Amino acid sequence: MADKWLTTDEIEDNARSFIKHYYQVFDNDRPAVYKFYRDNSMMLWDTTPCHGATSIAEKLTSLPLPKVLHHIQGFDAMPSNDEGGVLVLVKGVLLRGETEPAMKFVQSFQLLPDGDGYFIFNDIFRMH
Repeated sequence: MADKWLTTDEIEDNARSFIKHYYQVFDNDRPAVYKFYRDNSMMLWDTTPCHGATSIAEKLTSLPLPKVLHHIQGFDAMPSNDEGGVLVLVKGVLLRGETEPAMKFVQSFQLLPDGDGYFIFNDIFRMH
């Protein structure tokens, strides 16, 4: 099996691009977020498990958060396997409109190669 380890710069660039694109879609066109997931993807959203792109999309579009903006404060990324996977940990603030208080969040993603890009295999989200 060929070794597909990425350099630190490649990992950071891939993670940065993914984070920007994912949260832009989530904040502006949430129903389209299903495109980041596959049938074998798994998500844990504040203790609620979901399996598969359809189930994950249903969960994310049913959240009682009609309009949100993710403000990213930082991220860490590292290789997750020898097939080119990347583990990403994001921390930030979730802005929920003019009158609701902002909420801190952390979210982790295990990204696996999919053609020329990645898909989300594992996703854990937690507000605090």
